[in-house]
Amino acid sequence: MADLIAGLEAQDQKNIITHVSVGKIESDIGNTAEELDVSFILMGIHKKSRLDKIFGSRPIKVISESKTPYITIQEGGTLMPISKIAMTIDLEKESVQIVDAAVYLAKLFGAEILLVGGDHTDPTLKTKVAVNVRTTRHQLANSGIQSSVHLLDRSAFMENFIEFCSENDVNLIAATYYPDTFTVFSNKFVQRLMENEACIPVLTLDSQSLGKYSF
Repeated sequence: MADLIAGLEAQDQKNIITHVSVGKIESDIGNTAEELDVSFILMGIHKKSRLDKIFGSRPIKVISESKTPYITIQEGGTLMPISKIAMTIDLEKESVQIVDAAVYLAKLFGAEILLVGGDHTDPTLKTKVAVNVRTTRHQLANSGIQSSVHLLDRSAFMENFIEFCSENDVNLIAATYYPDTFTVFSNKFVQRLMENEACIPVLTLDSQSLGKYSF
């Protein structure tokens, strides 16, 4: 790590510190991040193997053990200047904390935020989503940032979402997920999203821990 830092510009060297921890990857990366009070963990990921498809990938196991948000970058991908963030949101649920997180990210990166949820055909759910969309739009309007809300067909949400991100020049996906659930925004969804064909970096946000972040 010392050799790596020595090869950087002098100004960049001043902004870097090193830390080595010994322990279990799945749990101790997150624990160390909390001890060091970091805002994000940056992690590169490789293409998924056949065993990963059966048992789940190691990155999602690491992420699920941590309260700190991760930014994952695929092999072959790159982290570009962040001007547009597409953030998944379950509009069936109360979304105040997630919208607050979106506002925080938009202000942090100086970016436009695009909140994306699933569109329903069920009348009851459609009404609930409509109410939450109005609330969400009101929150975003009061934030002073450029933002919008988009509803996509749930039957092929993953494919539609990645296509939406590519068409709208999104350079960071913020994935809010709900651990231990079978909803569209589950751990399995996040695992697939991190391997998106467009190789867009993904920021993961655990919905159960949103209130614990210092936004």
